[in-house]
Amino acid sequence: MASLDMTAGLGTTLRGSELDKAFVGPRNASGQRHGRGTYRFPNRFYVYEGDFVHGEAHGRGRLSMADGGYYEGDFANDEMTGIGERCWSDGKKYVGAFEMGEMHGRGTLTFPNGVTFTGGFERNARSGQGALVAPDGSRYDGEWAFDKKHGKGVETVSSTGERYEGDFERGKRHGRGVWRGGRDGDGDTYEGEWRDGRREGRGDAFDAASGASYVGAFEADRPLELPAFLELEIRVLSGGPEDEDEDGETARQTRAGTEEAPLEAVAGRALGFGGALVVARARLPPKPKELDPSHQTRSENETRSENEDPENEDPSQSAPENAPAVVLFGDVATHESGRVFRCVLTRGAPAVAEPRADLGGADEPGDGAGASAVSADDEEREGREADTSDDAFDASVSYVYGPEIPLDPGSNPLGFDAAFTDKGEASLAHVALPKNLEAGVYCVVVRDATPGKYGDFGRCPEKHFVLRVEAAPEPEETQGDAEGDAAEA
Repeated sequence: MASLDMTAGLGTTLRGSELDKAFVGPRNASGQRHGRGTYRFPNRFYVYEGDFVHGEAHGRGRLSMADGGYYEGDFANDEMTGIGERCWSDGKKYVGAFEMGEMHGRGTLTFPNGVTFTGGFERNARSGQGALVAPDGSRYDGEWAFDKKHGKGVETVSSTGERYEGDFERGKRHGRGVWRGGRDGDGDTYEGEWRDGRREGRGDAFDAASGASYVGAFEADRPLELPAFLELEIRVLSGGPEDEDEDGETARQTRAGTEEAPLEAVAGRALGFGGALVVARARLPPKPKELDPSHQTRSENETRSENEDPENEDPSQSAPENAPAVVLFGDVATHESGRVFRCVLTRGAPAVAEPRADLGGADEPGDGAGASAVSADDEEREGREADTSDDAFDASVSYVYGPEIPLDPGSNPLGFDAAFTDKGEASLAHVALPKNLEAGVYCVVVRDATPGKYGDFGRCPEKHFVLRVEAAPEPEETQGDAEGDAAEA
């Protein structure tokens, strides 16, 4: 019984004397097709023109299909084996090594959209080393398996200039890798862990739009360990000569910046004039309370002993003995730098608008226009350290500020952006007040103004502090004027 094997979809195995009439060409002494000839298959879809050896397609030949596709190249024992060119009716084309009718070995596959792959194949699937190149110049160079990017590789996108070098798994960035966006090295960067094509795990990132750097955990392309609160430390040096240390520095400091104890300032001079300490710190969300005092990380008493003037401490506010540990703000966010905060000068002291008891906890990052991160000001007015435990966040309040002081865009001494350093803090002491500022009470509102996508991921709620400003001193008369006055006398 005659057979016609179409298992490879190409019809390469021919048997039976009844098929001889479909062949035109020479034969050997045994009557087998032998030499160069043409064979037409019974289903009329395939036509083979080429070499035969002892009845089998063997040597160079061309197998044509009725839909316009074809294979032209080496045959061995009735199979496409060797080097050849295969074209499909949809425009796809492969030039390279074949084995038993399949792409196997090294070759170049060109897709109808112009994308080309040059590299290794294993049973029709891309495998081993290879390069995938798009018409616009975008490309991937690296390892392949299962017909997908798999292993180590480098991927570049011509239209954006971005580049990724690292691990791939089944076509997606997965493992560890380095990614750079933009052209000429001026874009975003990320080095760390990836999962299913997105940043996930630990990584080190830089956001060019905001200038912020971040080292920490990522999930679904978003940084997780973002600061949630802004802490302001406003202190002034106090005491007389008897309080000076060996270097002549006044060692004792007291809190300032509340309505009852405003920071004393002078128009035209910096906020830190006279030795004031004005520092903003970005802090992480608080950790859960530790009920076991032996495991406490940072108690309320510890914080007060570090930062508060003992003479002003209110004994009634001391924590009772054996009280459970109260965890305050989370750690200072030293794992990021470049977070931008903007100072806005307003007239008068702030007024409390209304309680925000519905929060049930800390504000979400980015919710903070007009909202305090912690309702600490009442305690600050009493001259003691604010209760910044996580219980205090439930009573957050919103504030109403006075009119904003117009500032000259040319000098704009307060409309500035202060970037946090890798210590998690930014000094505001150098910021100078306008020279023409009238004497009176003012408020400085500090807002997280981190721009770009990184800022949109999460911003800290705003904070404020109060100033009592003296008018700028009159300019001293010049020496020449003094001599003239003396001559007149």
